[in-house]
Amino acid sequence: MKTDAEILKINKVKGSRHQPRLDQNRIGLRADVSECWVANVIVPKSICRELVPMPWLEPERTEAGYMVSFCANFIRRAKTGSSSTKKEPAYWISEIRIACRDTRTGEAINWVDHQYCDRRLESTWSDLIFPKIVASLEIELGRDLYDHRQLNIRTRDNMFNLHLVEYTDVRRITSKAFGNTNDFQRYFSSSARYYSPSSDPNTSTIIDLNKRGTEWAAMERYFGFLKTAYGNWPVDSVYRSRNGSYEWVYEGNVTCSSD
Repeated sequence: MKTDAEILKINKVKGSRHQPRLDQNRIGLRADVSECWVANVIVPKSICRELVPMPWLEPERTEAGYMVSFCANFIRRAKTGSSSTKKEPAYWISEIRIACRDTRTGEAINWVDHQYCDRRLESTWSDLIFPKIVASLEIELGRDLYDHRQLNIRTRDNMFNLHLVEYTDVRRITSKAFGNTNDFQRYFSSSARYYSPSSDPNTSTIIDLNKRGTEWAAMERYFGFLKTAYGNWPVDSVYRSRNGSYEWVYEGNVTCSSD
């Protein structure tokens, strides 16, 4: 039987994840995020367990049940944290996020998977920060035939399809999972660290995501459905933040096995 130290085999990148600014010598990405949309759906625990491959990551339960958050970020400007000064053009990235807890340490950890982009990322940093990202995302922001604002996000492989419509004359009383925006923010910001699939099927990538200037607003008049290859669910709640500063920092890899 391996010890915890052997199981948690991390190839640590030099530097502390608590630094307020990204060290230019570290492997990371800095970006201005114009807006971030989060649509939360309540799912059976079995769905979360299917999506989280690490046996020692236990999905967290909200008051309403287990949750999958579908996130979409519009990255206006991005720059690597290496010596390179090359900037990436604007793009959308979507992903699913499941709040978890490491059963060995008690630490809050997020699992992030199924990352998609609306164009191909060419920079070398993308192999570490977004190693499994797929360039097949389609975003539609506009109005329907009844002049309602809508947001449609779909992946061309039909894995995910989010449809949100704003009804200005209807307001959600409350979400089943969160009593108010502060409850959501505590849940969503419980950990800056997340694990994500890597190019090696036996390991996961460790990323620290630090945010500044991020304030969440409840989009109480938006309703919709998230249709996925795993099932279809009504959206419990929608939140949006605008004009945030994000820093993704690669912190190594961790083995997925519990043996």
